[in-house]
Amino acid sequence: MRKLFQLCLLCLSSLVHAAPGVFPDSTFNNLDYGLYWFGQGDTWQKAVPGQSNAYYGASKPTVIYIHGWQNDSTARKDRETFNREGAGGPSLDLASAWLSAGYNVGVLY
Repeated sequence: MRKLFQLCLLCLSSLVHAAPGVFPDSTFNNLDYGLYWFGQGDTWQKAVPGQSNAYYGASKPTVIYIHGWQNDSTARKDRETFNREGAGGPSLDLASAWLSAGYNVGVLY
């Protein structure tokens, strides 16, 4: 399991371009930030305190990905997600193994 974790971290940290087209324009017009929980197929739901979330379970182990600032990503309306196809990577859901193993998978934007 530790090797899988290290491999996933390596894969995620090596991908520096954002995947376009996943988030609506409103996310960028009024810059939205916070924790987003992800499901299979690059589906997501923003974490809102006091509200249930389809992609989060309090009893599950959790992995949260934080990439950091990307120059001009807001102007391009790009946000990094777990499918890297839009950034020249494979059409592969990089969160799928974590989700299948029963983890909560999140991104902090």
